[in-house]
Amino acid sequence: MSGESGLKLKYQTALAVHLAMTGSLVVYTLLIEIFSGQLKSVLAMDQSSAFLNMRYLFYGIAILVVLAIRWSRQMFLRNAPPTEPEAAGKLLTMTILTAALCEIPVLLGVILFILIGYKADFYFLLIISIFLFFMYFPRILRWQEWWQSEQRKKI
Repeated sequence: MSGESGLKLKYQTALAVHLAMTGSLVVYTLLIEIFSGQLKSVLAMDQSSAFLNMRYLFYGIAILVVLAIRWSRQMFLRNAPPTEPEAAGKLLTMTILTAALCEIPVLLGVILFILIGYKADFYFLLIISIFLFFMYFPRILRWQEWWQSEQRKKI
């Protein structure tokens, strides 16, 4: 297996995982829409300030997720493994980790909808997740450029 094809194979796997996780956003949206008319919130629409303030906590967590993605990617890509297959595996792992982190805001939105019953919170956090999924969409050219730049550093 040549270096280039190994990188492309891992990229295809990363792309499939990323697209599947992005597709889960559609599933969450459909579930919210299906159950929004039938499901009363777990707290029976309790509008107390304690539960409404939970929104701000969840929004803060969503912001922390954005920062965590940036930090983890920088740390993860700091040192390249010595061989291309190991580097491709590292890029695959980083892409899956990033996609999992991108999904956290929408999951927080689902939890808020279940607890408080506001669809607006779900949609706001869904938009953040969509933005993150598109911002960190895996690109083969970036993978190749990163690997080539890491090889140049070793020379």
